Amino acid sequence: MKKWLLSLMVFNLLFVVPYTGQAQETRDRENSDAVYMKNGIVYRGDLLNYNEALGVVQIQLFDGEIVVLEEDKIERIVKAGNKGKKNKKSAPDPGELTDVVYLKDGSVLKGLIVNYEQGATLTFELQNGEKILVQDAEIAKIVQDVREPKANSYDQLMNGSKKAKPKEQVYEFKERGFYNAMMLGSLNTRAASEFRMGLSFHNVSGFQFSRWLGIGLGLGVETYGTDDDEVIYPVFAEFRGYLSKKIKAPYYSFGAGYGFMTTNEKEFITEARGGWMLHPAIGIRFSAKKRTNLTADIGYKFQKAYFRRDFNFTGDIEIRDVLYQRLVIRVGLLF
Repeated sequence: MKKWLLSLMVFNLLFVVPYTGQAQETRDRENSDAVYMKNGIVYRGDLLNYNEALGVVQIQLFDGEIVVLEEDKIERIVKAGNKGKKNKKSAPDPGELTDVVYLKDGSVLKGLIVNYEQGATLTFELQNGEKILVQDAEIAKIVQDVREPKANSYDQLMNGSKKAKPKEQVYEFKERGFYNAMMLGSLNTRAASEFRMGLSFHNVSGFQFSRWLGIGLGLGVETYGTDDDEVIYPVFAEFRGYLSKKIKAPYYSFGAGYGFMTTNEKEFITEARGGWMLHPAIGIRFSAKKRTNLTADIGYKFQKAYFRRDFNFTGDIEIRDVLYQRLVIRVGLLF
């Protein structure tokens, strides 16, 4: 009897217990959280905490050890029960899992893939909520479910020290919606072997229907010489569009309207009439942020004007019917 019991115990120790433990470990692994590191290591266990401020993740392994992992070294995190399931995504917030699309022109899109027809088009929702359409031929690479790091380095995580690190520029430009552009410019020409420069300020408010076309209404004030008192107030329609999805994108603008003038008795201007105006320009938008962007452009301004001066003390009369033609250089802010 004792020999039989002893044999049964040995059998359990050699076969049953290891198999049960292995099966339990397999079940534990299947039902555990997993953290995949960029260096290829996989940590499995129970996720305990995610410290967004420090950018670290804590996971408790099967043996009870608690490991602290830096977020910028993590490739992806898989929660228990989520394997094989396709959950409906919502628009990602910064710091959460997000999709990244790398374009062939060097631009980077971050947000959510709404629809992708391979060989045709991709509908993408940016982190600012803007939806854009990208041709498949423009795409270099797509990476899904990427967690963006909160910290730049180990020193910054542990000691709070800041180290300079190039920040990845993300395309967030709002291609559809209301916009406002403020521009300060110089109006330059050479007359009678003399360089003359005027100043201008324009403000345009409009609606961008697509990256290629926006229409706005502009108001401004212009002088055509630093010592001139002929001030013109242009009112014009503006058309503008951006020629690429790059962070630095070329753009065009075209303004057409009417410039108004007023009399100025102190300067003996007794009669003043404005006239039609045209202003084509090409320029560069230097960033692709969702709020404020810096712009610069160069163009050519045509402005028709008429004014009359009556010099009472001499009785002289000066009449000028002129078409101003000026090279215009502007810098501005786009909201």
